[in-house]
Amino acid sequence: MRRLLKLSSRLLVINLLATLSYAQTQDTFPRVMIVSGNVQLSVGDSVQNVAVFQDTGGVEMDTTFNWSVKPDSLGKFNPTGLFTTTHEGEGYIFVSLDTLVDSVMVEVKATDEDDKQPSVGGEFFIVPGDTIIQIGTALQFTAHFRDTSGVVTDTSAQWSLKGQPVGTISDSGLLNAYSPGVVLVKAFLGNREQTAMVTAV
Repeated sequence: MRRLLKLSSRLLVINLLATLSYAQTQDTFPRVMIVSGNVQLSVGDSVQNVAVFQDTGGVEMDTTFNWSVKPDSLGKFNPTGLFTTTHEGEGYIFVSLDTLVDSVMVEVKATDEDDKQPSVGGEFFIVPGDTIIQIGTALQFTAHFRDTSGVVTDTSAQWSLKGQPVGTISDSGLLNAYSPGVVLVKAFLGNREQTAMVTAV
């Protein structure tokens, strides 16, 4: 009888520990999350921040967030989460909804001397701009140059991704999406840079 009681007690403890361990691995709801990741920019640049709200059941709901940055001197937000930098430094970007808060790191670097020079000889741009892509599909980005006469020609650019591990981009600008998230597609032509925000769903 004593052996049965001891065995039952041990099983009860094991089950309790397993339950606690399982509970600790579960996400806490409701919550807000910044899904656009940490931010690294130069003075004068802008980036669109993206957040989601999940209710008590973990279901994403549409809502309006409050955005802020500390220290305040790093930049300013518009109501949609677009952050524009004003001074160099390091700090945190915060998103809040009532008592729910999330944050990411932000680093603002001084503008390179080359970037301070006015653009001459036309405009560099990429197609498409900000967009949404389905997981498991590919999207071709292309780089173009518009000269001072308004004539547009195709051009080559160096491509890279910055943000969440959404997928990969080839040297030719072909983006393959493997995972959900938000990422910046960056294209470089000399000292010129263009970006597009891609959301993979």
